[in-house]
Amino acid sequence: MEKTRKFYTVKFRNWGADSAGTAWFDNKEDADKFYNSRDYVDPPKLHQARSTDTIAKYEEYCKR
Repeated sequence: MEKTRKFYTVKFRNWGADSAGTAWFDNKEDADKFYNSRDYVDPPKLHQARSTDTIAKYEEYCKR
């Protein structure tokens, strides 16, 4: 049975940027801290990954 991992994204806007950015987190606490520290952000969104490939991809996003 594959393990399920939770990841979170927060979409944000930087002043003067043409498009929104997305920050990835591997825990809710860090996602909430980021959300609460900025203006022009959407609330954290939960992503559940089950396959090892998806988990590896999301972990890589969190390192950026």
